[in-house]
Amino acid sequence: VISVLFWTLANDMCSVDEAKSVYPLMGISANVALVIAGNYIKLVNKTVAAGSMQASLQWLIGTVVVTSGLMMGAKWLID
Repeated sequence: VISVLFWTLANDMCSVDEAKSVYPLMGISANVALVIAGNYIKLVNKTVAAGSMQASLQWLIGTVVVTSGLMMGAKWLID
């Protein structure tokens, strides 16, 4: 869902000429975000959840909900 929102926002904001220079940077940023997300999952599992699957899922799903809300809010502000 987040990936779709990200690329939808990118398509709405960039013209074809801008996309030629901006999309590679966005693609690299998306790959870096995957590394950061993996480290965040490890952090949640080791510290906050402390081995509890339920607590881990609650934190991770909460994070997805909050970041999705932030992205929707950003798109609303831009539009």
